[in-house]
Amino acid sequence: MSRVVFHKVLVACLLIALAAGCLPAPTETPEATPEKPTPVIEGTPLPFETIDQSEYGPGGDSAYASEQPWIEILQQAGDLETTYVKNSRNALDLLKQIDFQSHIVIGVYQGRKPTNRYGVDILAVSQMGERISIYAEFSAPEPGMTAAEFPTVPYQLIKLDRAGLAGSQIFELIVEETTIQRVEVTIE
Repeated sequence: MSRVVFHKVLVACLLIALAAGCLPAPTETPEATPEKPTPVIEGTPLPFETIDQSEYGPGGDSAYASEQPWIEILQQAGDLETTYVKNSRNALDLLKQIDFQSHIVIGVYQGRKPTNRYGVDILAVSQMGERISIYAEFSAPEPGMTAAEFPTVPYQLIKLDRAGLAGSQIFELIVEETTIQRVEVTIE
């Protein structure tokens, strides 16, 4: 092989190597997140408004909270003295603004968790006769995600119109099509 041909081949190889280094790195296609099934909602949908939502909880009492999810129904201003979120100044201030003559408040709690990055998302509320169904989704940290190591109690508080809810009602918390808790409450 002549020197000229050798130099041309060498220059061509160097140009190809340089060009390859200038190309953007191949990107990985992110794995598709499987879609969560939409809950099958029975009964008449009831409109609601979120009052407060937190992945941390009210603090203080988190060590005494149940590890199991629960719901809480607030019917009057006096219930604010015993609500689980009474130690959360923000939640309590928001709850004090509720007109309990025309609304009730439903609290959905995920239960005590060892870290942050958990969450509650109420998807729908419906009424079928004397049964009020609260459809919620609970989230947890993704594997490998950084999370702070302290106990939390994720929750969501919603406001629901009191009209049509008089008398004995059964409130049920449904997560992933499983009834987690049922509470019978007399709405005054």
